[in-house]
Amino acid sequence: MCIRQDFRIWAFPIREGEQIRFMTQFRASPAHDLADRPLYVNRVNDELHIVRAYVDRDGDIGFDDYLVVSGGVTRRNIIFATRAFVDHVLAALTKDETEVIA
Repeated sequence: MCIRQDFRIWAFPIREGEQIRFMTQFRASPAHDLADRPLYVNRVNDELHIVRAYVDRDGDIGFDDYLVVSGGVTRRNIIFATRAFVDHVLAALTKDETEVIA
């Protein structure tokens, strides 16, 4: 499933349906050196422990989080988890003081 906010969020089951992965990706600014990208990602990971930031193979920036659904989960919990993921990504984006993300 793809959800639109100010950015796209993908939500899909993983591990045989035991978890839902929330994911979003952003293009990195070509004006920045490749070394700036992991610096930003490490800062997000150090300061925000809920969402995980990473640099993908193409050098772009991604964020993801997981919701465990094995044992049962309500639709309301999925909605809350989605909203929390959006809030955490927005918080991570505010940490991009050097505009590593395009």
